[in-house]
Amino acid sequence: MLDRQFRIANYLLHNNTSMFGWSLSGTDAIRERFEQIVRNAPRGAQAPEIMLVIGSIRVSEKELQEAIAVYEGLLNRFPQAPQAVTAAYLAAQCRHELAVKHSYNEPRCREAIAFIKAVLARMPTHPQKTQMTAWLNELTALLVEQNYQQAVFYDTKQRNAEAAKAAYRRFLSEFSDSRHAAQVRERLTQLEQGAAPLR
Repeated sequence: MLDRQFRIANYLLHNNTSMFGWSLSGTDAIRERFEQIVRNAPRGAQAPEIMLVIGSIRVSEKELQEAIAVYEGLLNRFPQAPQAVTAAYLAAQCRHELAVKHSYNEPRCREAIAFIKAVLARMPTHPQKTQMTAWLNELTALLVEQNYQQAVFYDTKQRNAEAAKAAYRRFLSEFSDSRHAAQVRERLTQLEQGAAPLR
């Protein structure tokens, strides 16, 4: 029965026209068929591969958060399956894309960084290690910039010396070796000596 369901869903995925006279528009109906197969046999041999298909359909529909949930479900349920390596990369790719798209969202950026670090620690010889390391570096630079801009905001826009000092201290405690560190130290010293916030 599951084999038949899989063949039908797979056929529809690759021949998305009609079935029994009903026109299929979009991929929702096809995705739902694949999801039904996984629900019917959540530990079945085909489940990891089907979950990759479901995730790719979600990505094609720009439903990245939902795709992440599918890929992470695969990672949690089938950590030793060959598809787990692909799922880890695709989840990292989705998280990276969302973090860059919503560059103002620090928690999302931190989550993406933590996820990629965890994948690289768990799979140190991952075939896409180079790409994920590049994403990690890009997101870390984005996080540094977010925190720097936040500290400068308190100093220049809010003109709140106490908030600026706290933000600069927080920045230095986490990013003491960043390219902004020397400038932040100098500005923090000025504020601690009683300088007014910048205009």
